[in-house]
Amino acid sequence: MSNGADAVWNTCLYTGFTQGAIPFVDSNGNLAQNSTQLLWNNSNRQLSVGNNLGTATLYVYDSLPTTARRD
Repeated sequence: MSNGADAVWNTCLYTGFTQGAIPFVDSNGNLAQNSTQLLWNNSNRQLSVGNNLGTATLYVYDSLPTTARRD
């Protein structure tokens, strides 16, 4: 439970993220998101890394389409 003075805890309570976005700490130490590159689809239980297509349970996309992997 936070007393309201803990800046780190209050940042973690931030709710302004895109649905399915996975929060992470960016290079500046701030809580961030990138829902076009890292996304969780809770309805279909799909994790997309590298794009947000979610065409399989786990979808990892590289810049070369021939190296994309679907599991």
